[in-house]
Amino acid sequence: MKWNWIDFFQNHIAVKCFDDFITKSMKERIVPMSEKVKSILINRFNLAVHQPGEVVFYRIKERKLHQETISK
Repeated sequence: MKWNWIDFFQNHIAVKCFDDFITKSMKERIVPMSEKVKSILINRFNLAVHQPGEVVFYRIKERKLHQETISK
């Protein structure tokens, strides 16, 4: 997930295909955000300066998480 996929005003996240991630339908989809998710993401966003295309969750700055290291 990248920061520019998140719309805090319309309370949704656009899930998109990119690099080595492909959605099940191979199409973009819009997922609504709960208030709790929105709050967590806003807090995370406010911790540092971000580039719009930067990934939201990472292990080391500039290195995204790999599928093997996260649970589904």
